Amino acid sequence: MKKLSYSCALENAALNYITTCNNAALIPNTYTTTLAFGSVVSINNTITMAPQYLIGFTAAQQGTGMIVTEGSSAFVYDEETQIGCAYTTTPCSRMPYPSILICSITPLQPFSNTPIYTMGTGCTSNAQCTKLGYNKCDTTLKLCYA
Repeated sequence: MKKLSYSCALENAALNYITTCNNAALIPNTYTTTLAFGSVVSINNTITMAPQYLIGFTAAQQGTGMIVTEGSSAFVYDEETQIGCAYTTTPCSRMPYPSILICSITPLQPFSNTPIYTMGTGCTSNAQCTKLGYNKCDTTLKLCYA
């Protein structure tokens, strides 16, 4: 599993997109989703409400771990490394909703049923982080990062 970092570049691209409706504003090799709210919703409430729409699954205990028994992960998966979100109450004209939250992740998810998390052993040293571009180990979190 990768350590997830917040990307201001993804946030700025998302904000540019929701204010201009120009797809070219989005960064290539990202997956972007938009949540539109039918009433004015504060940024704090959109962030609180968003996970139920971005991630939907049922997990059950199996032995000493958890297993996802149904549902999907359209927005979160274990190879994801960056996320950026933007919020506005004044979106462009093609988005006729009072509140919009748009989030992008990278790298692009390879297919729709990608696992949220693949079980494995956490890293304890940089030598265990062998995927290209993720060669450092956060030994506290036991996650590889760039």
